Amino acid sequence: MPCQLASSVVINVINSFASKYGLQNEKGAILGIFRSLQALARAIGPLTASFAYWSIGEKATYIIGSLGLLCPLLILVNVQHRLRALPMKIAK
Repeated sequence: MPCQLASSVVINVINSFASKYGLQNEKGAILGIFRSLQALARAIGPLTASFAYWSIGEKATYIIGSLGLLCPLLILVNVQHRLRALPMKIAK
């Protein structure tokens, strides 16, 4: 149950971030492409992982997977660094 709750929250948050890109008349196309890529990743991800598991072994697959999980962390650190570099406007 907690996994379903986390998944439903994360998917909605990611979709809301994706909706911030593009012009008003491009929102439908952007969200449609984004959702299609999400579905494609959910279909190809398990196939790729199972192929890797059976062809290169479990240890290498888990190491590659754990290194892949570091990518979002590195992206967040980069975003945090960029946000700190932005000049702050103080509201009056």
